Amino acid sequence: MSTRVRLRRLGATTLALLGALGFGPACGDATGSGTGGGPGAAAPSSSAQPEPVFDIDGFCEKAMGVGRPCQGDDAVLEGNKIGYCATLLREARDARRVHFDRAAAAACLAEIPKASPSLPERRTLRHLGERVPACRAVAVGEVPRGAECARTMECAPGLVCVGARCATPGAAGDACTVVKEDGSPFARSSCEPALRCVAGKCAAGAAAGGKCATSEACAPELRCRGGTCAPGHPLEAGAACEGTEDCASGHYCGGKPPKCTPKQQAGEACAATDSCLGNCNRQVDPARSRCVAYCGSG
Repeated sequence: MSTRVRLRRLGATTLALLGALGFGPACGDATGSGTGGGPGAAAPSSSAQPEPVFDIDGFCEKAMGVGRPCQGDDAVLEGNKIGYCATLLREARDARRVHFDRAAAAACLAEIPKASPSLPERRTLRHLGERVPACRAVAVGEVPRGAECARTMECAPGLVCVGARCATPGAAGDACTVVKEDGSPFARSSCEPALRCVAGKCAAGAAAGGKCATSEACAPELRCRGGTCAPGHPLEAGAACEGTEDCASGHYCGGKPPKCTPKQQAGEACAATDSCLGNCNRQVDPARSRCVAYCGSG
């Protein structure tokens, strides 16, 4: 049985332990040789420093995992999250719609800890693409302009998937549509990356210091803070917010008017998972909904 098949059959907890020891086997390595040890492992060269080797499963384990031991139902949920990432990338790669770049995967993983305060634990490739620039080159699209696509990740660099076809992004003044891709990174609209889709037209967002009512009026890298476009650094407790992504780690955006609020511990009342350190166990009677720990989150 190949190393890759064995990895897919291991539970999420065991995979987390393997991930802590090093990177996964190389793609197409059926013998288990490479940077990993064990029977049949190739001895590292004494004349050169070995480079990290990734496969898609190993990348998703490290990029998506919470980094804490998970048991029971939590281990299943964690495995599903990691598995969704691996399936999305593997199917696109095997269909020759993307190229999985191992060097970019290494760079991505190196940058994730720096962005962790703004990354949700229940994250997807989309979160990585939006908040960790180094992660945008992990999967390089190979689908040309005019060809069918499922998501922008599949399109060749510089193109966006609109109406199931890879297309050139719209320039300022062009008609546009909002793009929603829950599982993959990159585009929010059919416009060029520096533009936003406002009232059906591609337009430049306001620069830092410009007036705004919501963050959609600001340039993509900025957020609307108190009616002014400003850098999107995480906000502390009590600050006005538009969404949980505005808030510092351990906080969520809630209340009326919405403000950054410390997340609730297991056992406290909740209305949505965003408000909990773990998950919100919602009930038919909302008054009975309570936060529950996720992989030891508290």
